[in-house]
Amino acid sequence: MKKRITETILLAALLVTCQQNVKKQIETQSNPVKDGFNFILENPNTIINIPEIQQFGLTRHPLAESKPHLRYMGNAGNVNLSISTPTSDNGMDAEECASAIFGSIISRYKLEKGKFSAIKGIDNNTFGIFFANKISDVFQLNAYLVSSDKKTHCIEIHISKITLNERDILDWMKGMPGARITLK
Repeated sequence: MKKRITETILLAALLVTCQQNVKKQIETQSNPVKDGFNFILENPNTIINIPEIQQFGLTRHPLAESKPHLRYMGNAGNVNLSISTPTSDNGMDAEECASAIFGSIISRYKLEKGKFSAIKGIDNNTFGIFFANKISDVFQLNAYLVSSDKKTHCIEIHISKITLNERDILDWMKGMPGARITLK
């Protein structure tokens, strides 16, 4: 019971943080950008723009045959990216997908308040959660960007980056304000 109350408080804090961060963000264009990472996803028909990371190729996820929600993955240097499209309740919007997925992430990684940042994109359709894990002598920076097709699927993008420099965490926690997950 105590654990469920703690998770509920964390989720409420997450949504308040998302709403506060919208006011702090600088408006960026919601159209596809020319620089950075761009990908067109089919079924659901979506355009993914992440100007904060470089462009690189993606391949079909090796487990997609048995787990169809696992769609694509790829990497460039120390940056990894994967795209999944978990099913959702009919009509779930982006905020509902973000709440469900972020709650799972907070629980899975045992994230405490203050150890992650959550951001709602200026487009009101892209949500992100950002945090770091120490693994041996390195830090794994994690970002999950989430949206919805507003019908039957959530859209989840996991970006991770390995760094030796603890100072990189502060910049990572500022999020990716230019990221957009847009329905075609």
